[in-house]
Amino acid sequence: MAKSFRLKFPPNLLKHKKEKILAELLAIRLRECLRKQRGNYWMRMEKRLLQNEKENGGKNNEREIKGEDRTECREGLVQEQIACMNVYAFSCQFIQPSFPFRLVPTRIIVQEARLAEDGAEKCKKFVGIQTAVQRNLKRRQQVAQKRNFISS
Repeated sequence: MAKSFRLKFPPNLLKHKKEKILAELLAIRLRECLRKQRGNYWMRMEKRLLQNEKENGGKNNEREIKGEDRTECREGLVQEQIACMNVYAFSCQFIQPSFPFRLVPTRIIVQEARLAEDGAEKCKKFVGIQTAVQRNLKRRQQVAQKRNFISS
């Protein structure tokens, strides 16, 4: 789809590197959006946020994420999901042969791709903390299993 998007540009505009970069940005974002949609990413993240909220019980410690950060992440998930749907829908329309090239729709598609990227950034801190917590839990379980094996 991203290739079709780039091919839609008039040759005189493709002389500038900017349009090629925008098409590449769109390709990356489309891939990410489709991967997240197929993997049910947004629902899984919402479940993780709820689980974190319950486990944390309103208390903040260095291993858990603050309530404001959870809210920002939740808003980012919604922002990313809506923007991803828009990028996909707008791009599908844009690449149709009957749709004439216009710069305004192109800018809107790129703007939506950037909004999706911005939404994804809002959850990076939460994902990092959750990954570290999961890794530590796994290590603790492995150590406990080794201790149990040695003592038996």
